[in-house]
Amino acid sequence: MKAHTPGGLLTEATAEGEQTLVPGIRPITQRERIEALMTAPLTARREQRPLNIGLFDEDGRAQRDILDFIHAAERSASSSTQTKE
Repeated sequence: MKAHTPGGLLTEATAEGEQTLVPGIRPITQRERIEALMTAPLTARREQRPLNIGLFDEDGRAQRDILDFIHAAERSASSSTQTKE
């Protein structure tokens, strides 16, 4: 509820107590607060883990698999046979 002070200023009762309103500036309504929250971009509720699967797997690029070991063994075997000849 809005009331007038002896100086002619409007006041408004809030949870913090009686607040004086600035002339020419209207208070922000509950509807405007909710609309501002609705139009704000969505944010994560907790920290997100990185997308390390498939095409975006940064960790998997540094891993070695069995084929790497087979090719390395073949290269070392062929280089050792060439040096003996």
